[in-house]
Amino acid sequence: MHLGRVAPLVCLALCANLARAQTSSDDNPYAGWHRIFAGGLHFFGPPQASIALGAGLRREESAVGNRTHMVFVFLEPGLGALRASTGYAESVGSTGGGWSLRASLLRLTNEPRRRTMGGIELQIIPLFCAGARVGAFRELQRGPDRRTVVLADLSICL
Repeated sequence: MHLGRVAPLVCLALCANLARAQTSSDDNPYAGWHRIFAGGLHFFGPPQASIALGAGLRREESAVGNRTHMVFVFLEPGLGALRASTGYAESVGSTGGGWSLRASLLRLTNEPRRRTMGGIELQIIPLFCAGARVGAFRELQRGPDRRTVVLADLSICL
């Protein structure tokens, strides 16, 4: 499986399947969802610096608390690694705080073996679109030195 081929197909499938998000019919389960482009900057992880760019679907609630829900697909090229992620994010209020949970594929390009890892990540954004991301990744290649690693970085939402 080639990371560069799979992630764009997943993004296309997600956006095409939910293209009805622009309608506002009361019986439409996708009512209120809007297509957006989103991204973020990440520092100090396996890629020393990276930029995540992708597409998503967002729904804003008008109730107290102003919650915003988003499902997304990101491609994240960086210095020393490539990452593809899909997940769910939620923000609360007007201070830019929230969280996201995502499944990711990570390809380390700055080492001789060029390991590929799969994992799950949690991103916490306390205020003003800045926070931290932590994830547990497992090497996808079989072998005696296959291992699980915990990775973390700092992030800024775009």
